[in-house]
Amino acid sequence: MAVPGFQEFMLPMLKIFGDKKEHKVSECTNEISKLFKFTDEELSEKTLISGQNVINNRIGWTLKYLKFAKLIDSSQRGVYIITNRGLDVLKQDIDKINIKFLKQYDDFNEARKGKSKEKSKKDVIEEEETPIDKIEDIVDELNKQLADELLNIILEKDWIYFETFVGAVLINLGYGDGTLKSFKVTAKTRDGGIDGIISQDKLGLDKILIQAKHYKKGNNVGSKDIRDFSGAMRKAQVDKGIFITTSDYHKNAIEEADGQNIILINGNDLANYMINNNIGVQTVNKYEIKKIDYDYFDNIL
Repeated sequence: MAVPGFQEFMLPMLKIFGDKKEHKVSECTNEISKLFKFTDEELSEKTLISGQNVINNRIGWTLKYLKFAKLIDSSQRGVYIITNRGLDVLKQDIDKINIKFLKQYDDFNEARKGKSKEKSKKDVIEEEETPIDKIEDIVDELNKQLADELLNIILEKDWIYFETFVGAVLINLGYGDGTLKSFKVTAKTRDGGIDGIISQDKLGLDKILIQAKHYKKGNNVGSKDIRDFSGAMRKAQVDKGIFITTSDYHKNAIEEADGQNIILINGNDLANYMINNNIGVQTVNKYEIKKIDYDYFDNIL
């Protein structure tokens, strides 16, 4: 499952403090992780921009908002304890705590810089996410648009261009010796389902076979294409392959490739590799997200 929004943590978090004991942030994180039964993948998920741990980030905002409403208090940095108001809330028959619930407290509204208690439906929807989540969503949407634009440019080229282009992308991802010369395009009359050959590293000790399909959207790769490529790999006595298409793969093609040491890259994957590795794209603006450096204040004397 996806990591829930931070408001889903609010009531469970307050219940953790229901024992009236002090709890460190790390303890809160462990208890919430156990309660929601997060997988290792979810526990290690990072935010797109800041690289923060997603769960830690959302727990941080949960604690901040509960403290804004004075349901919990901080006895010292990184340590929290429930207040009488928080205990009163736990006595109520409620099934969740969210921003709408917290707005009943003037302390909460004032802590959020005097935001009005009356908000439009749009404002309420937007508040379902933390500020970091909102930024992540915007960047994600921009990257999706950029990915579409990249694919459109690639599809405007012909298949001959695409095969060399694939080699250039792989070189930028660290394959070969760093030059396009290390990517060999095979002759069309005898490629046997192989469009290119590249080494896995600069020394050229481990060869990888490449198949590139310049297909329009909707013309997905089928299992026969994978079988042909796999057969060509066996004939060439090479056990590693990368199959790249501008479209996508049918389910039977994915099943065919499973266990054969063949990496499948579809159009969306290709575009995202380019974006994440600055291939064919430029950075327009950079925005820094800053946080308090508590060590600075502790070590000033």
